[in-house]
Amino acid sequence: TSGAASDSTLTFESSTNNNDVTDLSLIQTAGTSDLLSFITAQIGANGAINSQIQNEVTEGNLLAKQQAQLTERLNSIQNNFISQYSALNALLYQLSSTSTALNSALTALTNSQSNN
Repeated sequence: TSGAASDSTLTFESSTNNNDVTDLSLIQTAGTSDLLSFITAQIGANGAINSQIQNEVTEGNLLAKQQAQLTERLNSIQNNFISQYSALNALLYQLSSTSTALNSALTALTNSQSNN
């Protein structure tokens, strides 16, 4: 029973035994087995979560393979540029030597023409 005291506080006196209260943990509510089946299906070996993890691992492996291929291609292009630079540097040295030789020859020719 419950009642109100004169100081406006509520008091509760229980005359019922706790054995009369239903233990809800023992009762299977509607959909519980469906929920358990759903969770088991999601986390099981063939479940959606495991499939998603496998897909992510596969995609990660493919990305690592593509990264290795791109790194190899980049190294190849870099080596090609280094070879081209070396060849152009050697050509520049030859052209500079030719320019110096032609300049000396023209100076000598001009001097010989001036002396005549």
